[in-house]
Amino acid sequence: MLPAVAASAAISPSAGTSNFYWPSGGSIFERSPSGTISSVPVTPSISALALDPTTGDLYGVPSSGVTLYRIAADGTTTNLGNPAGYTSGVFSGLAFDAQGHL
Repeated sequence: MLPAVAASAAISPSAGTSNFYWPSGGSIFERSPSGTISSVPVTPSISALALDPTTGDLYGVPSSGVTLYRIAADGTTTNLGNPAGYTSGVFSGLAFDAQGHL
């Protein structure tokens, strides 16, 4: 049984966090080490998500297309365009290395 999701106006991504993040059904969910789960709605619906470990910023791409978005703690998104070299296709995952390279 999953714990109840707390009604939240924000999630709290940060560099060095041990929280876990995942996209589902038009929201971004966050689980803290204590098991508390929070969520925020996000548009467009994100299917792949990654946390930059150097800045604590969340990034995601929608299920259709390769447009990269920065996701704020309140769920607002900033369209950053397509990553260099990608003009079409679909991402099934995102990851950053320890230096913050996508």
